[in-house]
Amino acid sequence: MDLSPEQEARRIAAVRRYDILDTPPDGAFDRIAALAARLFDAPAATVTIVDTDRVWFKAAYGLAGVTQTGRDPGLCTSTILTGGPLVVPDTLDDPVARAHSLVTGPARVRFYAAAPITTSDGHRLGTVDVLDTRPRRITPDQATALTDLAALVMDELELRLSALRMLRVERELVEVEHAARERAERDRSEIAAYTSTLQRTLLPPALPEVPGLEAACHYTTASVHDVGGDFYDVFPLGAGRWAFFLGDVSGRGAPAAALTSLIRYTLRSTALLECDPCAVLRALNSALLSASSDGSGLCTLVFGTLAPEPAGGFALTLAGGGHQPGGTRRRRRAPRPQRDLGNTRHGTLRSLGHRAHQPAFSAPRPDTAAQTEEQVAPSAGEPGCVGPHVH
Repeated sequence: MDLSPEQEARRIAAVRRYDILDTPPDGAFDRIAALAARLFDAPAATVTIVDTDRVWFKAAYGLAGVTQTGRDPGLCTSTILTGGPLVVPDTLDDPVARAHSLVTGPARVRFYAAAPITTSDGHRLGTVDVLDTRPRRITPDQATALTDLAALVMDELELRLSALRMLRVERELVEVEHAARERAERDRSEIAAYTSTLQRTLLPPALPEVPGLEAACHYTTASVHDVGGDFYDVFPLGAGRWAFFLGDVSGRGAPAAALTSLIRYTLRSTALLECDPCAVLRALNSALLSASSDGSGLCTLVFGTLAPEPAGGFALTLAGGGHQPGGTRRRRRAPRPQRDLGNTRHGTLRSLGHRAHQPAFSAPRPDTAAQTEEQVAPSAGEPGCVGPHVH
């Protein structure tokens, strides 16, 4: 009895599941075919898989050059319709088998015996066949042996399927890992590019040219993947006066960037309205407290102004809170530290006692005033900000 279209569709799906069609020769299946031929003292034996329109030979012992046949009825195609072994003692006496290509062709098959290769869910994928060129009969024990051989083929198919699944899982894991590494590398590159762009927006691209004065700075970030919390700037106030500041905010990354932006804006805008550096820093302290009620927006900084002197040079006025003092040096003399401007960080208390200092620094003597970001240790070479230096 033929299979219904639905049954045949499910059987073909099972064939596809084992992914065995058109695979290279396999020693395990070749040995089973050879064992079947020896057990039956027959010249030929095969392991076949029945496809939609062909019978494909996974192993063929004694049938040189034969790899597949059509799905002609009578032999393999008829075997998958039975629940047990199929035996055709003489193919020429069988009205269906006598027209098969293995009977009418060069193989001249006169005897055929086969057992179906059956999955655990009842689908018959193909057959284990024994073929002879003369009519013969088999014993019940031989029929049982043929069924056992078909079960061995099914076991091999299951082992092969398990190995294929493991291999596919390993390949998928490798692909996932590779994709994750590529994605992580892209993320790192994007973060580095974002960080670099954001960092550049928080610092002046270059210090302005100040007539009668040399200004220089150096800034190196601790990591290309994080925005630093250090900042500096030099800008004009009008009437020949200049202002500069240098400081460090709490934290790193985007919060530090936002805080730095607020500080720079507050200092630059307030300095244009207030001549007293202490007043500028008081305005900054109020802005920080308003922006961060929990006191997390902290910074240490020094703020200074440069006013031209009638005799030449500049009068330097410094004010700060919580930032280490800088230093001044005259030619051929050792550096001299500036007066400590206070240790209270901005953004902590409503009322801070700011004080200003005017170090002895003016032209025409070739003096140098240096201000260093507080986290830099001269002997350690830690990355950070150094500057501005004014001559």
